[in-house]
Amino acid sequence: MKDIIWIIGGGYMAKEYAKVLKSQNKKFIVIDKTNKEAKFFKDEYGAELLSGGLENILKTKVKIKTAIITTTIDMLSKCCIELLKHGTNNILLEKPGSLNINDLKKIKMISKKKNANVHIAYNRRFYQSVIKLKQSINKNEKITGCFVDFTERSELINKSKLSKEAKEKMIYSNSSHMFDLFFYLCGHPKKLSPYNKGKIDWHPTGSVFSGSGLTINNTLFSYFADWGSAGRWKIDIRTNKRNFILQPIEELKLMQKKSFEIVNCNINSKLDIMFKPGLYLQTKLFLRKKFSNFCTIDYQIKSFKYLKKIGSYNE
Repeated sequence: MKDIIWIIGGGYMAKEYAKVLKSQNKKFIVIDKTNKEAKFFKDEYGAELLSGGLENILKTKVKIKTAIITTTIDMLSKCCIELLKHGTNNILLEKPGSLNINDLKKIKMISKKKNANVHIAYNRRFYQSVIKLKQSINKNEKITGCFVDFTERSELINKSKLSKEAKEKMIYSNSSHMFDLFFYLCGHPKKLSPYNKGKIDWHPTGSVFSGSGLTINNTLFSYFADWGSAGRWKIDIRTNKRNFILQPIEELKLMQKKSFEIVNCNINSKLDIMFKPGLYLQTKLFLRKKFSNFCTIDYQIKSFKYLKKIGSYNE
């Protein structure tokens, strides 16, 4: 049992991880509050689903060494802390890990005490397009600037089953996908000037966001989003030689210096087509404990300090 991977939660992301684990010939068990998805996991992947919730399962003293937490956002940190106290020492925690920086600090404290690995699952770091981008920037190139568009589809969020708090902190809940990728590529800000205006019923601290600054790598950056208008996630990176464009993020486009032509870069996207993009490689590296490209709890705590300013959140 100790070599079995435990998926906590039985929803959409649990099914995506199950697909990946099955393809990698890994044994896993799913833990969920109810047994309504038990037949699906049994028929589709030959995997057992244990109902009753994590807290009740842990009372049985079962050993869980490796876990992937895919619960609703509101339950992520609670489940992570329960597992850490139980003795689980290798945890992949779905993004954003929590909606509160104090929860992240508590996870950091307990994981350090227990000598456990906890990493936030930002799968876009493992897109083939992102990997290609990092590989394409050679030693003679320097990233000089970056632009980020993190426009959210307001009408879909309004109708979603996300909790009130998750909607009110949408910068944490979803937009952090884009900011984590920006920080990963260009570094955390050392100077940040955020502005916002307007509001939406479910997000009272702003609906239009704009800002700029300088990263620790001395990269100038700006960002913009209008949640009441049209838009699509985008990262635009300039170097002293060329312009890289991620839009959609699964694709990488390139504009050379002294040219207006935008061309598609050749990418082997097989894994990102067969599985949820980025998930196959992310899971593979996590299970091999190769964490160099993962978001640590320390890193996420630092990111939250900037996301808090961007969203004008009070905690």
